[in-house]
Amino acid sequence: QMSERNAVLTWSYDRYGNINRVSSYNANNVLVADEDGIASYYNKFDNRGNNIIAESYGTGDEMIFEDGYGKEVYEYDTLNRLISVKNYNAYGYPSRSKYNSFCYKILRDSLKQRSEILFFNMEMEPDTTSSGTHGILQKFDSSQNLIEKSFYNLSNQLNAVEQDVAVFQYDYDERNNKIEARFYNVDYKLAVANQGVSINKYTFSTNNWTTE
Repeated sequence: QMSERNAVLTWSYDRYGNINRVSSYNANNVLVADEDGIASYYNKFDNRGNNIIAESYGTGDEMIFEDGYGKEVYEYDTLNRLISVKNYNAYGYPSRSKYNSFCYKILRDSLKQRSEILFFNMEMEPDTTSSGTHGILQKFDSSQNLIEKSFYNLSNQLNAVEQDVAVFQYDYDERNNKIEARFYNVDYKLAVANQGVSINKYTFSTNNWTTE
């Protein structure tokens, strides 16, 4: 148990040793909800330790429609890599969430240097998020550091998701610390980004602590 904002969190485990339920109680041992109306989180795992179902419940043990859906169902490949996420409402019907579509799938290459996230509607047709994104392309270096993340619309054109940013690029040092982040717009030019920043630079001490 642990205290957090005058609430006590309790959790239980499944037969595999995974934490499958976390609930919040007040000092009187009464179940209490957070600002989103959620009092308990439930997760189901398979025998490989993969989280295959995530649900949220209120104080009356009713499923909460957080972000427009009540349940997420996860699917994995034989290497235990997440390959799809589907959203359902509290009645078990497919549901589009507030920010995302009903489902997204993750495609990976055999060299682990690229992955692509694609969004689909309930008919499994190409769909977009609330920001107009259909696909997210991610590139990785040989150490599996994320070096580029690009957002695309249904026309396979770059799509801005934060301010005017459509592409995020990252550099790392020999210890895999992120030392620079660059932001580009749909024209692949440096973007204005948050508070007018186009490039962030980071430096680290010998103990890998951020110093700037």
